[in-house]
Parts: sequence; C-alpha cells; structure tokens
Amino acid sequence: MNALILIPDFFEGEPIGLDVFPVDSEEKKARAQKFMAEKADFAKGASTMLNVRKEAGEKFSGVESWGAFGLCWGGKVALFSIPTYVRAEETGAD
Repeated sequence: MNALILIPDFFEGEPIGLDVFPVDSEEKKARAQKFMAEKADFAKGASTMLNVRKEAGEKFSGVESWGAFGLCWGGKVALFSIPTYVRAEETGAD
C-alpha cells in the first residue's frame, strides 16, 4: 500500500489523565468537563484537522486522494472536518 499517514496531536501534548476514570467525584467531573471544553472541543478539533489537511496538501502535493479515520471522539472530529458538514453546523442547516 502506498500511503501517507498523519496523526495530529489534537490535545497539544496534554491528554486527559486516566486517573479521571471512573468519573466518580465532583472533582473528576469538573476535570473531565474542562478537558472536553478546552482540549477536546469538537469544533477546535475539526479546525485542526482542516489545517493539517491544508498544510499536508502543500507539503505532499503528489497525494491524489485524502481520507480521515477516527474512533469515538476522533470519528466525530473526522465528520466535522467535512467542509459541507461544518458549514451546516455553523448555520444550523440540515
């Protein structure tokens, strides 16, 4: 397979700690909510993904086809990275 795989650091080197799980206290709940609002914001992730795609397209101009794959949080970010879907989310259109 002739493939180029890029893995962006969406959380900027600061993933949520495994000690947050299970979320069984108010302190852990607050930490999880803060992480989701700041580091794991879906719109921010989609923006990062689109920027990576743009920069990669410039750097690797020979690539003819691009795709995105994600599971759980990454799957939603991949979906939000589809430009027409992002526009629909921003405008409230279906």
